[in-house]
Amino acid sequence: MNHKLDFAAASEAAGVGRLEVGKPEELAEVLGYPRNGVSPLGIPGEVPVLIDAELHNFPTILIGGGATGIEIEIAPDTLAHLTGAVVVSLSALP
Repeated sequence: MNHKLDFAAASEAAGVGRLEVGKPEELAEVLGYPRNGVSPLGIPGEVPVLIDAELHNFPTILIGGGATGIEIEIAPDTLAHLTGAVVVSLSALP
């Protein structure tokens, strides 16, 4: 899979005007996770979780586990259920 994040599709799905990659300090402040350790599990409820629909083509995926170098293997459906995620097409070819 050699796709890039479609920021326009992500911002529309999240219901916001514009999205951009956050600085490490912002990630820690808003999400409570360090850079390279961000997890969709346990983030504040006001932060939407989006899952690319193409990830459902795989039985399991790896997500951040809340600390640098820690990953969790999880089924996409389980992740969507646990996080209340919106599943939408978020990828575009480079």
